[in-house]
Amino acid sequence: LLLSAVSKYKGFIREHDSTTVFSQVASSSLIGAEYILEFVAKHHTKMAN
Repeated sequence: LLLSAVSKYKGFIREHDSTTVFSQVASSSLIGAEYILEFVAKHHTKMAN
């Protein structure tokens, strides 16, 4: 689901809502914060494009 937030293709999350999604997951719990860090480490090149 988070990958659709950074994808330029139509997905489940609208592009302008992606920062809200990441923020909510990261602030939800320690597990959410760790998940976001791992996700960004794995997909940072896709996010930069």
